[in-house]
Amino acid sequence: MTTSADHLIDDALHRSDVEWLSDHLDARSCPPAVLGRLVRHADPRLRHLGLLLLSGRLTSTPPVADERETAELASWLPHFVVDPPEAALLQANLHAHLGPHLRGRPRPSWRTADLPVRVRIAWLRAELLDDPTVLRHEVRGELLYQAVRATSITTAHRPERLVAELVGSGDRVLRAEALRLAREGLHAGLLTPARVREHVLALLDTVARGVGVHGSGTTDPGASDPGSPDPTSPDPPSSGGSCTAVVVAALRELGEPWAMLDPLPEGRLSVFLTSDPEAAPVEVAEAALTAAARHGHRDVVWRVAGDPGGSPALRRRALELLGDLADRGDIRELTALAARGPAAARRPRGGLPAQAPPARPLPGRRGRTGHRRSGAGRPCDHAGRGRHDPLHLPAGDPPGADRRRRRSEPVEAARPAGRAGRAGGAGASRRGGDHAGVRDGRRTRTVPHRDP
Repeated sequence: MTTSADHLIDDALHRSDVEWLSDHLDARSCPPAVLGRLVRHADPRLRHLGLLLLSGRLTSTPPVADERETAELASWLPHFVVDPPEAALLQANLHAHLGPHLRGRPRPSWRTADLPVRVRIAWLRAELLDDPTVLRHEVRGELLYQAVRATSITTAHRPERLVAELVGSGDRVLRAEALRLAREGLHAGLLTPARVREHVLALLDTVARGVGVHGSGTTDPGASDPGSPDPTSPDPPSSGGSCTAVVVAALRELGEPWAMLDPLPEGRLSVFLTSDPEAAPVEVAEAALTAAARHGHRDVVWRVAGDPGGSPALRRRALELLGDLADRGDIRELTALAARGPAAARRPRGGLPAQAPPARPLPGRRGRTGHRRSGAGRPCDHAGRGRHDPLHLPAGDPPGADRRRRRSEPVEAARPAGRAGRAGGAGASRRGGDHAGVRDGRRTRTVPHRDP
């Protein structure tokens, strides 16, 4: 049954009135049949409007289209790359969203079309989200790196397969992205901890050869396939790090709480612990040592801490980790190990300097005691009020000790001596007894004597 609104829409489509259609059509309320007519229209402007409304309908929250309607909308997408580039970008994003409903249909030939770089990245990303095996034949380059970097694990239709293909790609940039996507999949609940653990261990097995042999982040032989760049070339600007950075990130991920539920065997981590910095960089060894400690391999940590030929920084890190692994019975051995360790492991944790610099008095000013400095050479009576650093005071009596000693001399002379004077002498008073305890500028408490 047709209504007056349908006649108005038909008339607008017949005369290609884009302005009227954009004012009266909404993505959520537009009939699916009208969307199909817009997407398949011969006028590029109406096709662009149809793709825009279709994109808004599929990405609306809450969703409007069910599975059946979504499959119907996917069947209306053109088989060719549309114009202008803005419409082609919408078309690529729709293919990324509707990938499972487009399987079995020929993809638009976007590689042979004259498209901007941003649109080409979007088309390649759409292919990767639906079919990760495209990585096996895609040329390694900035276009592929940007497409993978723009990929999220939550938008991938085959997340586990995508991570596996990136791990086995033989490219250091793609391996780093594989670790990122595996971590995202774990936190989003799309990948189980067991599967992420397998992917991270496979990543270590494939990357560790390049680190262990060269130690400089070169690509392993697996990266020398026809679609890969020269293995001897330096890291591209967009790589974000070398193989060493990937190994360090993977080892740190294995040290997270989720990976410690099932401890790794000792041999999977000890291969990265060597005293030769050329075989394994120090940052790799430190990450492996931390992971070994968190997986409960205290023997490995003890061995690294007691290695006389090991790196001082690595041995110091081992001693720090033993603080969490050692028990009360290991205190003596741990103290002896720290005492005979390298100088870097026995660095002071604080305390007084070996030789304090001479005190530097401040210019004359009026202090809280009312005394005015006569010059820069006159010390203040009180160290705290003179703003001296207590650690930089000269050796000897504290400032003001002589003055307090001179005040206490008359009291000492007038004080009755002996037990009898303390017991009942008229000159003895409680105040005099208190002053009797003044010695060298220090005030002590005098306990009154009691006769039996």
